[in-house]
Amino acid sequence: MTRVILGAALLWAGAAAACRPFDDPYGEAYGRGCLSGFRDAGGEVNDFAPKDEVRYAADPTYRQGWDEGYSSCYERQIRTPMMYSNGGGR
Repeated sequence: MTRVILGAALLWAGAAAACRPFDDPYGEAYGRGCLSGFRDAGGEVNDFAPKDEVRYAADPTYRQGWDEGYSSCYERQIRTPMMYSNGGGR
């Protein structure tokens, strides 16, 4: 179940990043931000990649991608939770 949820979060990240590949700073940061937002809003994430603080501080493209990914996936998870914990629905 968790892998399906993680896959859905990554799918959101890819679609919302305007089909950019994850090898560019924006796309990579969007994916990381998305997973962070999803997790912070109550979603369960096993394969978590934290924000690269050095790149976030130095690279405006990375920073924009992370911020947009975080807010998009955080809001989406709050509006329509895709995670179930302890066997019960949210």
